[in-house]
Order: sequence, then C-alpha cells, then structure tokens
Amino acid sequence: MKFSIIRDAALITVFSLSIAATANAQQSIEEAISQCSKETNSLQRLVCFDRLAKTVREYTGAQQQLPTVSRQPAVVRPSTPAASVAAPEVQQQVQQQAEVATRNAPTAEEEFGLEHKRDTDAMISKLYAQISSISTNQRRKRTVTLDNGQQWQQQDGSTLKISVGDTIYIERGVLGAFYMSTDDVNKRMKVKRVN
Repeated sequence: MKFSIIRDAALITVFSLSIAATANAQQSIEEAISQCSKETNSLQRLVCFDRLAKTVREYTGAQQQLPTVSRQPAVVRPSTPAASVAAPEVQQQVQQQAEVATRNAPTAEEEFGLEHKRDTDAMISKLYAQISSISTNQRRKRTVTLDNGQQWQQQDGSTLKISVGDTIYIERGVLGAFYMSTDDVNKRMKVKRVN
C-alpha cells in the first residue's frame, strides 16, 4: 500500500512536469490524475495510472523516455497543482534528461532479440544480416555470428542449410520466439540471441 501511494505521487509529479508546456493537455491530464487518485482499490488505481502513463507517452512523442523516478517518499500537497510547484529549472532539467535518453537510446537493430519485456509493437519484426561464422557445440547446436556482431544459438533440432557468407533473416515469432531462415528455402530454425 505504501509503495502504491509513493508510486502514485511520483507519477503525478512526473506527468505534470513532462507536459507542463501544453496548458490544454495539462488540464486534461490533471483531470485524469484526479480520477485515478479517487479510485479506492489500489490495484485498480495502479491500472488507471498505467493507462494514463501510456496515453501521456503516446501524446508527448511516443519514444521519448521519462526520467527515472527514485523510490524516496514524495511530498504531495493536494491543494497545490504539482506543475505550479515545479521551478522552471526543474522543468528544463526534465526536458534535458528526456533529450539525452532519446539520443542515447539503442537503435532497433541493436535491440533486436534483447527486448524481452519491452513493448514489441514499435520494434522491427524481421532482421536481415550476413553470416560471419558458425560454430557447433557438443549437443550439435549451432551458434551463428552475424556481420552486425550478434550471436544466435540454435534452440531446436532443425537442419537448416546455412554457411558463412549467406544472407539470412531472423524474424520474431509468438511468445518471444525467434526464427532464422533464408529467402531461398521454406524452412526455419528456432534461435535465441546469446549476446
């Protein structure tokens, strides 16, 4: 319960700071925050704030990351809107942190295969690359190294014919699975990224 209250307070502060530049958006966000905070069931309140966070991210530019919020207790004054309490320096700092996070964010190709718990709707579904090397372990499972530095290990017993220099693709399957194949054959091999 205590974590829920702290999280609620942190979300209110971050949301208010991240959209303080747009008056109309802020008014509707404050109304949504007010509605979420009125929820008595802590799980329902958390779901409400999570939906609100997703809406704010979509509204403010989708890929812009919000700064990390510490889990220290926050002071919330219900009579004063959080945006009016924040100094312009704080708002500028939040904006700069968001810009740095966006610049330092890895590319879709670098993230391919490592995004286990991230939203996959905005990520690529297929990656083409060339094979740099192939090694086989004691269990006759192959590890394929691609020209982009990624290493993928075979997870099933399939017999996909590939060799060094071939252009292959890796596509996303269901439930976090990935499959390797080539455009020339109608066969694929289940793989898992190892680096």
